[in-house]
Amino acid sequence: MILMAQVMRESGIDRKAIHDGLAKVRTFERDLRKATFDPTTRRVSGAMNVELVVKDGRFTVFEGGTATR
Repeated sequence: MILMAQVMRESGIDRKAIHDGLAKVRTFERDLRKATFDPTTRRVSGAMNVELVVKDGRFTVFEGGTATR
């Protein structure tokens, strides 16, 4: 989703603009980390899953532990 949002911001929201934008993008920011996209293989490298929780009304990275009810 982050990759698509970046492509739409930079290239436009119509089908052709998104198609052409995906062919141009090489790196994008994801949770303050850089990831790269290979349009030939359609794979993202450097991406990782980050679990978020709401703490004090803001999203923060989940650091483990147990949930209380």
